[in-house]
Amino acid sequence: KSNELSILSTTALLDSRTEEYSPFVLGQLGLTPSFFSKKVIAGTPLGYLLPEIEKEVGYSSLVKASLHHDTGAAFFGAGAQKGEVLISSGTWSLLGTILDHAIVNERAYEAGFTNELSRPHEVRFLRNIMGMWLINLLKKEKGIESFSLITAMAEEGSAYQESFDAGDESLLNPSSMEEAILALLKKENRPLPKNDGELFYCVYHSLAKSYAKAIADMEEITGEKFQAVRIFGGGVKAKILNRLTELETGKTVIEGPSEATAIGNLLSIGA
Repeated sequence: KSNELSILSTTALLDSRTEEYSPFVLGQLGLTPSFFSKKVIAGTPLGYLLPEIEKEVGYSSLVKASLHHDTGAAFFGAGAQKGEVLISSGTWSLLGTILDHAIVNERAYEAGFTNELSRPHEVRFLRNIMGMWLINLLKKEKGIESFSLITAMAEEGSAYQESFDAGDESLLNPSSMEEAILALLKKENRPLPKNDGELFYCVYHSLAKSYAKAIADMEEITGEKFQAVRIFGGGVKAKILNRLTELETGKTVIEGPSEATAIGNLLSIGA
């Protein structure tokens, strides 16, 4: 058994600045590092299949630790580069960048940013933003079969330019996503969408605006000025969102692979 660095770093047990177990956190829990399995990095050989597993699958295989955390794997599989804004776009949008060192201060905390590790000395500085969750619940609520139909409807509703706070907690798991969105628009005294096309366009537009706000916060915190946004994961297929992101951020959007997590997971065992 072992603890791979990328998934271990999401537990809050590590000090992201030292990449070791946090004495303070473990002390609060009454634990010591000896309680945990050894810490390994992606690509570390762990051993061979157990005999009963080998018999079941019909072959023997060396088992290696991969990038166990899905976002860490996605960043790696997308060919993420330092100096870019990175968005792992799926049910949730993980927006961030790659840094050499963790940023741990009050401003980062207030803006909702965290420090996660992939490989040694590679920090994923990011925050969690609502993503296709909003679209997924509307799709289910309205009984629409395909995402391509949703994006086509949104294109037709593009004259509607109102938006809402896509990070509002009322959107986390509402009984009706449509009613929750309309309530946010009403709260701001904004004209309501006249049809589903305008509603879907409003969601994509609001997500793009939330990306722009998060990027502005990240630029302030890191002191960097980013030129490009690399989007990958299943949400990259929503071309309308990519276009709106480019418009709202004023930055070039680079479209990465939709299966970035699977690609990164495979590549990492040879890293």
